[in-house]
Amino acid sequence: MLETSPFFRLISYWKRLAFDILLTIVLTLLTGGAAIAVMAASKARLIRQMKLLGEIFKELASLLKEVDRYIPKASMRSRSTGNMVEDLPVDDRPAPVASAPPKGVAREKQEQEKKKKDPPQSLVEVAERLKEARKKIKREGYKPKYTDDQLVAMAQSGDVASERFHVRFMESGYLQDRDTPDELLSGKLGMVMQGKTGSGAKYWSTTFDQLEDADTDPKLISEKLGLPYEEGKEFTLLVIDTEKASSITGVKSVPATFENVSDFANTELPLDFSKEVTDKIMTPDYQAYFSDVHKAAMQDEDAGMDWDSDIKGFSDYLDAENFADDEKELLLTRMQMQKQIGNNQDYLGDGLTKDLNPDSPNQYGAVETLNFERKEVRISTLKDEKALLVVKEVLEPI
Repeated sequence: MLETSPFFRLISYWKRLAFDILLTIVLTLLTGGAAIAVMAASKARLIRQMKLLGEIFKELASLLKEVDRYIPKASMRSRSTGNMVEDLPVDDRPAPVASAPPKGVAREKQEQEKKKKDPPQSLVEVAERLKEARKKIKREGYKPKYTDDQLVAMAQSGDVASERFHVRFMESGYLQDRDTPDELLSGKLGMVMQGKTGSGAKYWSTTFDQLEDADTDPKLISEKLGLPYEEGKEFTLLVIDTEKASSITGVKSVPATFENVSDFANTELPLDFSKEVTDKIMTPDYQAYFSDVHKAAMQDEDAGMDWDSDIKGFSDYLDAENFADDEKELLLTRMQMQKQIGNNQDYLGDGLTKDLNPDSPNQYGAVETLNFERKEVRISTLKDEKALLVVKEVLEPI
């Protein structure tokens, strides 16, 4: 019966209680002190009613729980929360109409999309577009394709790492393996690293879209990638078709941010770089500090650093400058990370390279990616499988 349900009883008692309280207030206003006697007389009854009301609330709560058990709950997706998965209830309300982005943001996005041509569909098309890029540079001079704001947005999105055509810029001498110098393209895309998930080339790259504006000019490319250009050195440019290469190499690619590179180091080289260590050395402040110390060591003739990853020379400098033992250990760990993983003294940690071109209006050069091939694969193998294009074995300046 409806009249005996907890809900119906709750409403009835609530109405009676409200009436008693209202009556007390009215009597107080009309009779002043005389109403106090009435209030005292009704106090006991109000207390009993409040107690009964509380019991009804408890009964109603139990009933609602029981009813809730029989209401089917739909789930439109799962959300990962650590080691748990929560089901989100379906929301049948109409989706809110998205407000238009600010005009400046919309315009910036439109300009970015306009500059980002339709991606090439083959390695042959890549080669053709690089020829067109060289003609444009000769005709108009070098102009960055993207602004700093656009590069930052792309780095934050993390989408660049998933683009099809990646570009590897390296010294031409690495095209042949040092153990088999007479075998054409016997080298690998980078230094071989033994990680937890495999053994293969580790290297840094960007994408064709990011580097197309620099054509094949080694000086422009070096500066765009934040690398000081060295006259007299020979460089090569390789384009990797990741759709074909990934199944051959088992490559693992991550955007080159502090967080992603730290996770990579923790996963692949946990004995050398624990999370406790990377939390200390992979921050903007520590990177700036390491860069300053590294620069000072490179400029100190007595330290004898022969190259930027010379750990012994760096250690000698720290000893000569009387660095505290704990600080020296941390700096040497950071230097070891540079040697094994490649995040050097100019690493920014935001997924971008510095732009070292003095004529460029940009602070940033390109969005970069850290790659680890978990199988040892020769460059020649990738070329034979049509998964790699050697644009030029020795690049020529414009």
